[in-house]
Amino acid sequence: MDLGVEDVVAEGLGAEALQRFRAQVRSDVLLALLDYWLTLDREAGLPAPEDVDVLQMPRRALANCMLIDVDWLGARPPEPVRLRFRLMGTAVVANRVGLAPVDPTGRYLDEVEFREGSARPLRFYGLAATLGRPRFQRLAYSRDHPRSTGIYHRLALPLAANGKPVSRLIAGFGRSA
Repeated sequence: MDLGVEDVVAEGLGAEALQRFRAQVRSDVLLALLDYWLTLDREAGLPAPEDVDVLQMPRRALANCMLIDVDWLGARPPEPVRLRFRLMGTAVVANRVGLAPVDPTGRYLDEVEFREGSARPLRFYGLAATLGRPRFQRLAYSRDHPRSTGIYHRLALPLAANGKPVSRLIAGFGRSA
């Protein structure tokens, strides 16, 4: 199976575009996370980072959730970004067995080992940040994964305050056979 099985970016931030995007997310855990993001105030287009309350996130999605800070390397988009793990759910950490560091909370993504290499995750999350729109991807597990086979899913949901560039992503991870 090709690693780029499915890659979807929301066409826009309007209600119809987001519902079309939602229809393409094929993971119950990630749908719960997306539905939480959709409930957040989007008066300025995107929810603000301060509107996220981890205690209000769906319990079944929390272990599979990450918060990723977006640091803009240029004055403003579309300059390159650098991404840092702010929070890492327990299921995501558990899936990193054999990688360094196992829990990359506080580390930049380009400093972290990935089984698939760093280029694909950096591109996935970086594009969600620069476009300022939700993104979903389905990929096959790496053949050298110690425990998992099948398909994994990832979701990136941008956050920005008052029309400013994206400053954080809510990200989610799920899997299926």
